[in-house]
Amino acid sequence: MSFLRCTCKYTAVLMVVVCCNRADAEQKVSLSSLTGNGFEIKGTISFTGVTMILVQKDKDVFVCNIFQSKDSSYNSTCFPVR
Repeated sequence: MSFLRCTCKYTAVLMVVVCCNRADAEQKVSLSSLTGNGFEIKGTISFTGVTMILVQKDKDVFVCNIFQSKDSSYNSTCFPVR
């Protein structure tokens, strides 16, 4: 992977993390609940063991962290983007 491409990915993830409203824990939801409510996957960022998915419905945007649990199943935690 080229240096420029790697730098762009790290910058994109940093921007998403900075823009997330993590203080509002009540809005934390799972990817499956969002897609079940009509949200569409708009993009993904994946590198070095980190996978983030952007989902959107109208003006509402969430970023979802995907991680593998100890039992090898996958879980997600999504936060609203301001």
